Amino acid sequence: MGSGTGRVVCWFARMRVRRVVGIEVIPFCADISLENAKRLRGRRSPIEIVQDDFLEADISTATIMFLFNPCDENTLRQLCMKIKDSLQRHPRRLVIYYHNPVHRRVLDEETWLSSEHKMCGAYYGMLYQPLLRKL
Repeated sequence: MGSGTGRVVCWFARMRVRRVVGIEVIPFCADISLENAKRLRGRRSPIEIVQDDFLEADISTATIMFLFNPCDENTLRQLCMKIKDSLQRHPRRLVIYYHNPVHRRVLDEETWLSSEHKMCGAYYGMLYQPLLRKL
């Protein structure tokens, strides 16, 4: 969500996953993401860059979501509602990693999500997973 220049998209594409989709609303950043994806060496998975608002994009097949503090609190609440609705319509396993969780309280208030702190070197983030019985 908010793929920026595609750095994280490319990182995930070096793993064996079905596909990696970067969603970016800013056309200039989406173009850079696409160029970086085209130049990626060591790719193991296909990459798709979608230039769209993540509140409008199709997330029905997403199994991993990476958020690098992509929006304000209100938009994050809307995203949570969209994710919950998507899981109710298309039940599946999902992991949400929220890096630099400035608005972490928004996700922490969602009773259908479990959370845990994660450290990766000097970096801090939150890992969320849906509690399927609470959907």
